[in-house]
Amino acid sequence: MKSICFFIYNLKIGGAEKVVIYLANYFSEKNREVIILTVANDNDFSHIINPKIRVISLNKRRLLNVIPALIRFIKSNDIDCFISNVWPLTIVSSFILLFSRKVKLVFVEHCNLSQEFKNKNYLFKILQNISISIFYRLPHHVVTVSEGVKKDLISKGAKRSRIEAIYNPLPPLGAGEFRTTEKSSEIKKWINSKDKKIISIGELKKQKNLIG
Repeated sequence: MKSICFFIYNLKIGGAEKVVIYLANYFSEKNREVIILTVANDNDFSHIINPKIRVISLNKRRLLNVIPALIRFIKSNDIDCFISNVWPLTIVSSFILLFSRKVKLVFVEHCNLSQEFKNKNYLFKILQNISISIFYRLPHHVVTVSEGVKKDLISKGAKRSRIEAIYNPLPPLGAGEFRTTEKSSEIKKWINSKDKKIISIGELKKQKNLIG
């Protein structure tokens, strides 16, 4: 049985976290052995995670302490595919290649790093670009959630030929973690309207491209 490990900082409410859970549940249903590995022990999604999935926390708060714990994890578990989400965890994950010849390493970038860290100082941005230009050549594959994120990574030194943009999946029916039984009269009126409807959900950030 193929084993897949999803690595993310925590499982608090967020877009990247939900995508990880949707994918983990999907592969678990396809009879893959699935692990969700987190840095911090925070989990707001336990009620929608397939019970067959192992959720393991390194229980760390500082990234410098993650590397030894991650190495111990990879040496004690038989992992075929290790999917690391979001810089700088992607950089940290590169160290597992020193201790496992079998594992296939995949980086997934969920946000436009230039926008996410635009308020950081010049030295931070230079070091980030250097880390991406070096470490993003090491995984077997790099996935971005949009063409915009892909272009941003390339501008920071990642190789175009190693990156593929794959849009986030739609959540399966019944996977919604937020439910409400009460609807206002305005919402009911909108739902029952025969007019065409367009829904866009996201944070009010420039990179979300919610033009109003």
